[in-house]
Amino acid sequence: MSTFPRGVSAAMITLYRSDGEVDAPAMGRFGRWLMSQGCESLLAFGTTGEGPSVSVAEKMATVRAMIDAGIPARALIVGAGSPSLADAVALVSALGEVGAHALVLPPYFFRTAPRAGVHAFMDELLRRTKAVGTGVFLYHFVEMSTVAVDGEMMAALLRDHPGRMRGVKDSSGDSNSVRSWLKFPELAVFAGDDHLLRPLVEKGGAGVMTATAGLAPALVKRVLDQAKANPAAAPAEEERLNTLWKDVLLPVPVTEAVKLIYAEVSGDRRWLHMRAPLRPLDGDVARETLTRFRAVDDGSVAAAIRAQATVFG
Repeated sequence: MSTFPRGVSAAMITLYRSDGEVDAPAMGRFGRWLMSQGCESLLAFGTTGEGPSVSVAEKMATVRAMIDAGIPARALIVGAGSPSLADAVALVSALGEVGAHALVLPPYFFRTAPRAGVHAFMDELLRRTKAVGTGVFLYHFVEMSTVAVDGEMMAALLRDHPGRMRGVKDSSGDSNSVRSWLKFPELAVFAGDDHLLRPLVEKGGAGVMTATAGLAPALVKRVLDQAKANPAAAPAEEERLNTLWKDVLLPVPVTEAVKLIYAEVSGDRRWLHMRAPLRPLDGDVARETLTRFRAVDDGSVAAAIRAQATVFG
């Protein structure tokens, strides 16, 4: 079985300074707060974290700052997907050197690449990073990558590179797809959608790795604990979590929605900084998103955000 932390993993938004540079110290403080709220691990620079907009050098500088801030390297998983094999190798190697994990999206952009080509990319990535032994998670999100690692390919990667593939984050939104990875006991299987938490945990899955956990970590933690304690129940807090995910975040761009809520609740507009091509939600979309958030929150999410010490310098 994988030794990667199970439970709640927060898909972090990325924080920037006013000049557009990644605010690495703020990321460290934000990460510490998320873990104090119940997260077992942190996903930095994934989809919610604008991963494709951040360079390899910026990612590693931020990872080192987060480790220096007291976040255990083993609790960090970092988006390392790239259509460039060389860039993917460089980042996966660097992550292994500091003891962090890599989340690898199959080579997006090359949407017509044959299955054998996708397999060759993943195989070569693992071969070239064998010396450092970085733990690699598959990011199964075909809507974004358009190409995929399937079960047969995963079986071959596990056979040919023992100990390297540590888990899967499945963001398909499909319960059958998420649970299909459980046939590989070597993998820690995480759902990328909160409404799949209970069906996955019931079958022995690792937990969830979501943007909601990066906004309302204590709520996600409570629901996870409740699901483990009483698999047959569906408490009110689980309904609140699922509504927060499906009715507040999913109808709009998720990164922008999370940043909007943090900025509105905290009163600090620095949460809104993001890199082009992303832009903050505004007008009716922003107002409707905040209205829906206020309707579903029982006050605990907003209170936790207000109570945290400022993450910005």
